[in-house]
This record gives sequence, C-alpha cells and structure tokens, in this order.
Amino acid sequence: MRAVIVFILFLVSSSTVFAQEATSFFNNGIRKKNAGDLKGAIQDFNRAIELNPNYTDAYNNRGTAYYELRDLDNALKDFNKALELNPNFAKAHINRGSIRYELNDLKGALEDFNQAILLDAKDIQAFKNRAGTYLALGDYNNAISDYDRSLAMQPNDPSALLFRGIAKSSLQNYKEAIADFSASISLQPNNSRAFTQRGIARFRSNLLVEAEQDLNRSVQLDPNSSVNFAYLAGIKTEFGNFPGAIADASKAISLDDNNATAYYYKGLAEYRNFQRPAARETLNQAIQLQPDQAEAYMWRGLVNSTENRDQEALQDLSKAIELNSKLSRAYALRSLVYNKSRNLKEAGADADKAAALNNNDGYTLWAKAVQKYRNHQSKEALSDIIKASTLLPDYPELLAARSMIKLDAGSISDAQIDAQQALKLYSKLPEGHITNGFAQLALKQYDQAATSFKTVLQADSNNLFALAGLAQVTGIRQDYKTALKLADRAIAAGDFEPVTYSTRALIRQESGDYKGAHQDWTKAIQIDRKYPYLYVQRANTRRSMGMAEDGIDDCNTAISLDDKYAPAYSMRGSILYDLKKYEEAVKDYDIALELQPNDLKALANRANIKTMKSDYKGAMKDCNKIIEVDPSYMLGWANRGSLKASMNDPKAAIPDLNKAIELDPDYATAYSNRGFARYNIGDIEGALEDLNKAISLDNTYGGDFINRSSIYLEKKEYQLVINDVNRAFLLHTETNVAYYNRGVAYAELGYLEDACADLKTAQEKGHALAGSALKKYCKSK
Repeated sequence: MRAVIVFILFLVSSSTVFAQEATSFFNNGIRKKNAGDLKGAIQDFNRAIELNPNYTDAYNNRGTAYYELRDLDNALKDFNKALELNPNFAKAHINRGSIRYELNDLKGALEDFNQAILLDAKDIQAFKNRAGTYLALGDYNNAISDYDRSLAMQPNDPSALLFRGIAKSSLQNYKEAIADFSASISLQPNNSRAFTQRGIARFRSNLLVEAEQDLNRSVQLDPNSSVNFAYLAGIKTEFGNFPGAIADASKAISLDDNNATAYYYKGLAEYRNFQRPAARETLNQAIQLQPDQAEAYMWRGLVNSTENRDQEALQDLSKAIELNSKLSRAYALRSLVYNKSRNLKEAGADADKAAALNNNDGYTLWAKAVQKYRNHQSKEALSDIIKASTLLPDYPELLAARSMIKLDAGSISDAQIDAQQALKLYSKLPEGHITNGFAQLALKQYDQAATSFKTVLQADSNNLFALAGLAQVTGIRQDYKTALKLADRAIAAGDFEPVTYSTRALIRQESGDYKGAHQDWTKAIQIDRKYPYLYVQRANTRRSMGMAEDGIDDCNTAISLDDKYAPAYSMRGSILYDLKKYEEAVKDYDIALELQPNDLKALANRANIKTMKSDYKGAMKDCNKIIEVDPSYMLGWANRGSLKASMNDPKAAIPDLNKAIELDPDYATAYSNRGFARYNIGDIEGALEDLNKAISLDNTYGGDFINRSSIYLEKKEYQLVINDVNRAFLLHTETNVAYYNRGVAYAELGYLEDACADLKTAQEKGHALAGSALKKYCKSK
C-alpha cells in the first residue's frame, strides 16, 4: 500500500532541439533509476526540467526517485508540480496520495485517490491505495469495498487478499478474514505477515492451537517480528503457561520496545502469575504506548482492585468503558469493585449492563453472582458463580468468591474446599484466608481460624473482614475485652459493612451486654435492611432482654424478606417456647425443619415440647436425628438422656447424659438430669455429687435444690433439706415435693407447727405421702 507507484513514460518529441535533448535526459534518468542509481537519475531529471520546465513526466519520475531516497518533502513538491501542470494526471494523484498517506495526511491522500479513480476507474493500484487509506481511517467497510473492486480486476493478488482480511478482522468477521489470509498464503506461501494475521484472527476466534501454529510459522519466516512473539504470549496466557507467555512478551519487547501489545500481554500474564506489582507497571507501559487501548485499562483496573487500590481501579475501569462502551468485562469488573465498598446501586447497574452485552461471559456471571449474594439470593448466586468457574478455571479470586457464597448458603465444608483451592493457587490471597477462616470458625476450628485471620492482618492490619473474624474467634474464647477492641477496629476500617457491627453485637451478646448488642444489631440493620440474618439475631438479643413481642416482630420481618429462611421460624419458635405457647412453637419448628432438616436447635426444642406432651416416640425421633446429624452436638445426648429418664428408664438415660457431660463439662442441666436418674436407680451418693455440680454451675434452677433436698431427706440431714427448699422457694419454685420434704424435716427437728403447715400444703398440692405424714406428725393439729 505504501509503495509509491512509478509511472514510466518514454516521450520522444521532435518539435525542437531542446525538447529532444530534454527527452534524452529524461530517458537516461529512467535507465539510471531502474538500475538503482537514484541520485544520478535525479540529476538527469533536473537537466530535463531545466531544458523543459513544463515536463510533467520528469517531475513525476523525479518525485518517485526522491520518494525512494525517503526525501518526502521534495517528492511531494514534484508531485504537486506535476499536477499543477496536468491536473488530470491520474498516476501523479496516486503518487501524491501515497506521499500524503506516509505523512499521515489521510484526508489529503483520500482526495488524491478519489480523483485518480475518477480519472481512471480501471486503475487497480488506485483502488488498493484508497482501500489502504480507508483501513488506516478505520473505515473498514469502505476498505473492503475497494479491495473487492481491485480483486475483481486482479483476483490472485495476495496483497489485496491480505489487507482485505485485515479489514474483515477489524470488523471481527474472523471467519471471512481467515479465508482471505488463507487465500493469500496459497498464492504467497512465504509471506510471514499473512501467517501473522491469520494467527491473530484465529487467536481472536479462540482457535488457539491453529493460531499458535501460524505464529510459529511466521517466526520461522521472520524471526525478528515483535508482533509474532506478542501474540504468542497471548496464546500462552490463555493456555495457562504464564512463565512462557512472559518470556515471549519479553522477547517481543526486546525486538520492539514500542510494541504496546507485547506489554499488554506481558502484564496480563504477570497478573495471572501473581506478579501483581510487576503487572501494574507493565500495563502502565502498554497504556503509555497506546493510550486508547481499553483492555489495558481494564486489566490494570483489575490489578489495582486486587491490591485494594479501589479508587484507581474505578478510574481505570471507567476509562476502559469510555474507550469501549461495549466492553462487557469492564462493566463486570467495575461492578465487583463497587460491591467491595457496598455501592450496590452502581454495582447492580454495571452487572446489568455487562449481562446485556454478554450474559454468558465468565466475568459477567461472576459479577451477577456477587450482586445476588449482596442481595441475599444465595441460591441464585451459587448457580451463577459455578457457571463462571467453568469459564474461568483456576482464578483464585473467583474461587474465594464462590467460597464466600457457599458459606452464606450454609455449605461450610464445600466453602472450605474452595477457599483452600484458592490458596493453593495463590497463597497470599487475602480473600482466600478470610473465607477459609470463616469456614474454620463455623466448623469450630478456632485455632486454625485465628491463624487464617492473623495471616491477612500481617499484610493488611486494617482488613475489616479479618478483624471481624478474629474478633469473633476471640469472643468465643471469652476474651471479650480484646474481642471488642478488634471489633471496634473493624468498624473503624469499614463502617459501611454490616459484618463489623454484627460482629460486635455477637460479642456483646455473649458477654451479657444485651443493650449494646441491641444497638449494634440495629446499626447493622440500618446498613442492610434486607438481610434476614440480622433481624433473627436481633430477635435473639430481644429474647434475652425479655422483649419477646419485639423479637417476634423481627422474626416476622425476616420471614417477609425471605419466607424460606429457616432460622427465622426456628427463632420465632424459641421465643414462643419461652412464652409457653408450645402449640405455636411446634408449628414454627415444623416449618423450620421442613426448610432445614438438620436445624439441631429446632430439633432439640421440638423434642422438649414433645417430651412435655408425653409424645415420647416423637421426641425420641428428634433426639436420634440430632445425634445422627452431629454426634458432637451435646444437646442431642442431653435431651435424649432426659427423655429416657422421663420414660422411667434411668439406666438407659445415664450413658446419654455421660456423653453430654463429656461434650460439655459445664452444662448444668446434664448433671441435674443424671443426678435424677442416679437417684432413681438408688445411687444416692452419685446423685448428690451430680446435683452439687449442677448447682455449682448454675444456682438459679430451683428444681436442683428440691431434688437435692430429697437426697438430704433420705440421708436424714434435715437442716440441709430445709436450706435447699428455702433456696428453691426464693427462686420461685414451689412444688408438692418441696413442701413435703421441708415439712418432714421440720417435724423431725421438732418444728411441728411449721411442719404441719408444709405438709398440709403438700397434701393440697397432691403429694401422695403427705396425708400419712400428717397423721404421723400432726395428730393434735
């Protein structure tokens, strides 16, 4: 395209001696030019022009000689003069157009080629040169039209086929482009450029193996082509051979340090090879060389985001979109960055735009999944993130996102597998350590969880999620002071995230600061009013504060947000249980267990209600289910032991209660029930030991004092009987057994008036032995 056409015209004029002599110099100039003596040719053309100042062909041919010497200014002057003398000189228009093209005067070049075609509509070179100018202007359709005209006149022109293929490739019509490149290669098998262009078109068509073959062939033909190595780097990046890609891109840069494509693919390979700072610097170079390369801004934006340079990331991604408004991945990646800072409106708009442009792209699906996760649509989010994972395998950030979504969906073990796979790919990935830490926390692997969170904080001491996670671990270890400090730091690092306030709320709840917990749950809800979990947790705090009706309101709100959210029904059931509204509670537990069959707390509480209603079979089924689902869940054993005791099978109850105590040595109720079972099998000393332990752990349950008073009565330790019954009464626990035990103790100690009053009350309350005791101790009363 850039070669200037030399029009040779042998003119012999016999008009005058001067004309004949000028023609002689002109012909000598032609011969010298053809022999490669360009300077000698110019001297002869000079003499011809001196003898004949209006010698148009001499100006034209001298212009071509100047062009070949790269003296473009003088060449342009000569073509201008030739056209001044003969405005209809078509070849001079073509030649001047070619010079203008080289001088980047594309508009002027186009005017000349248009004029040449008007003068001679059968000039193949005019159509080819105009096509090349359209190509440079980005007017690919007109370029293709002109190449079609030239090929209609000269079908086997490998150059026209090559450049028409480039125009088609620029329009992303890769199939037809590849056909043109192949036709060009068949006519000119050693044209490295045709192999290069076909390789690029195949690369962009995702025909990676064929593309690599073409580019390797082009390297054989032209070992010094920087373009070939640049695109080979792109192919190796797609194949996951990142070190090989970096090596090829570096080779391309060594051949041409202005090759923006080489810097682009090197930066992309460095990013995928976890050389993040190097990737950013390399992409800086790509952008400096080619400031309109949208993809370079896009990937630099991604690199900046992974290094928590979110404002820079947003600037880069916005620039990419400004340069190419149809770049779906730029919208998807910007959506992910917006989501990091909870700019959910902007994130949603970008995710929607990405989907409208390319709904099946891996990055689009990733962005949609995170957006749905933010909107608490875990099931739908999981579906999208799994699809994204098949399109973008071995992306650690994507695996970490999938782990996070699985955590929210309750698939804890699967979430941990994803987090660990992400860390296997990139051991420094903070999101991988964070999701792994929260999975470990859910699995009660507290030491491992603390290590995971601390690993992140060593690199970034203000990572709000790591601070929140470590605060939760520390709170579980009951170091509430330290836990609260960590939670405060998390809030300072990111008070826009509800997890910061919800973490402090959990710690305050566990430490007994219900008012503070309530404030934090309310703050978290103000940040995210559509998160059912927060309402359920505040309901639990309100339950502890005696605000039962408010707690039920919170559960109702959670259900209105998601009527499939099992914990809301379970919590409402627990509050109704506290209110002794057992029928309503069972209904809620039934719904909770239908939605989440392995809800252990719901099973345990429903078993208790069934036990109270003497539905021992139903209660036993629930207890067995608990133990089947999680043998380490203490309440399963404790409740089943209590149930067996209620079914008058104390021997069978004791092993279950032993297991409960083994799992939680500080669970007072297990000791209470085992003491009751031991008492019923005649193990008085064992029963007394258990009741003492129960009371030492929790001295607020009056029933333990009454049961211990029965043992003391058998042991004839009457003052201790009276003491225990009095403690029970202070705890508002008054039973016929309590009055009977104290009545007999009073009687044995000689306090007959008090004794008879207690025994009479015991009889009124239905104690079977109270009547005979009255006859024995109160004959005169």
